[in-house]
Amino acid sequence: MIEPSNALASIVRQSGPQEFADAITIDQPATCNREVHSPAGCYELAVINARQHVVADIAAIGFALFAAAVVGRIAVTFVALFGTCLEYHRARAQVRASAKLHASHGGLVDG
Repeated sequence: MIEPSNALASIVRQSGPQEFADAITIDQPATCNREVHSPAGCYELAVINARQHVVADIAAIGFALFAAAVVGRIAVTFVALFGTCLEYHRARAQVRASAKLHASHGGLVDG
């Protein structure tokens, strides 16, 4: 299974900005080994991991907001289209009702 950060990176790659996708890709979170790394090295690894997680979270939030905006825009367009159709049918019904009220009785009718 693809790790979430790699899945997010592949989505970003497909949408365009390659550098951003490379920035959020986390191969494996680096762990600190006290025998290999110094305390400063461990701190640096922790900072790098924190930065990668923050960038991945920001990208995920950005894509979620973008998707919400697109879905919201589709909903607004649908409601406006439905409202236009409803307005047209109401106007047509009013014209028909007005024509019935003013119908001539026994005279010549045009049309």
